[in-house]
Amino acid sequence: MLTLGRRSFAVESFSPPPPFPTMIPANVAWRFAPGNQIAYQSDPRERVATCTKWTVFRPPRYPKRYLPMKRLGEITTVATAVVCLAALAISIYPGWLNDLLFLAVLLGVFVVPVVLVALAVFVFIQYRRGNDQFPWKYVTITLLILFTTYAALRFYIPRRIAFAACRTSFQKLVDGGVVDDRELNRRIGPYIVDECLIDDRGGTYFRVYSGADGIGPDVMSYGFCYTPNRDGSPFGAAHYRTFRLGNGWHWFRASDDWF
Repeated sequence: MLTLGRRSFAVESFSPPPPFPTMIPANVAWRFAPGNQIAYQSDPRERVATCTKWTVFRPPRYPKRYLPMKRLGEITTVATAVVCLAALAISIYPGWLNDLLFLAVLLGVFVVPVVLVALAVFVFIQYRRGNDQFPWKYVTITLLILFTTYAALRFYIPRRIAFAACRTSFQKLVDGGVVDDRELNRRIGPYIVDECLIDDRGGTYFRVYSGADGIGPDVMSYGFCYTPNRDGSPFGAAHYRTFRLGNGWHWFRASDDWF
């Protein structure tokens, strides 16, 4: 590594030396301003250096002045990956991610503008300092992570995998004639079923999570159901929807705003 002024260069040697006019590749020669000296190995016993090995200095991929932008790209990519992995893990539980997103939106109203302004100021300062190498590689990786995570969440892939692993246990309760009990409180796989109800209109419903329906007193219930009906659930009919998981099983959400 050699430093010429504010520039740092990696070293690439050629031995034996080619003729001087053809020694420097075309994509390297333009990086040397007039007056810069090309270093070479010489005989230390001679005051006038005699060239025995030519050395060409190539700028590294990320010189020191580009490191802040590189670090920004690395931090952004790692932070995005951590958040996306956490979202995928949480998404196996129906309803959890919905409540967290509601809180994230409320906090984002205040936090996101501050972060965007700070990021814009940082990028502007780096450009003013001559750091004009934008970390496109990390931007591409971050976008791929976001797209993959969105696709997995959109099609409920983590939830389908988690439920498939414990579907046999749910099926045994249904086949065994599960009792209509509001205080079941049984762990099945990664889920804790607090209530199990059989709807007169059809379907057996296992609730695994409940939260607020907006900012009102109504309760939104989430869980899994077997052969559900289209009209409503024993936990309510407001915002009632079912999503197919296969083999007669669905996951559902419903509010007790009305039945």
